[in-house]
Amino acid sequence: MVFVNATWGKLMAFVCTLAGAYPDPEFSVDRGYSYVTVPIGYDDCEPLEFSIIVGLTKSGGGLTDYFFAIQKFNEITDEVEAIMSGTRLNSYFCKEIREEIFIGILHITDILLRHTSEREIYRHTFDINPPPKALAKHRRVSQVFQKCGYAVAESGPVYGVYSWYAVKMIP
Repeated sequence: MVFVNATWGKLMAFVCTLAGAYPDPEFSVDRGYSYVTVPIGYDDCEPLEFSIIVGLTKSGGGLTDYFFAIQKFNEITDEVEAIMSGTRLNSYFCKEIREEIFIGILHITDILLRHTSEREIYRHTFDINPPPKALAKHRRVSQVFQKCGYAVAESGPVYGVYSWYAVKMIP
């Protein structure tokens, strides 16, 4: 699927390579966090590649934090930008592609949670005061956690940020 979008006066022709197929991802460990990266497409007009990244990292307080983002890689400068704001994705991808990306995030989250030994995981919204549609998506992520054996508690908003605390239930 090709998505043409005018962003900041530039033409972006995003070519989605997901097509509903999510290969078995490889896990990586780097600087104290484990993550999975899956390529999702590229810009046909600019030297840009896009990937989903889903992972777990240790915070300064010792909590394990869950995160997901879209990585934008510039092939010329070797710069990587993590797009964590759902509102920013609107300027890159059409609704259909955003939905496909979200399904990929849910799928990768499921795989990551089934392969981790972490018993307690914390996560929070990146955007302040996220709209109801964004909260609904976060709650779908919580459903994946529950499906993988975690009890999930939601709290917030505190200063506009919602958070979730998940604890692995012992079988």
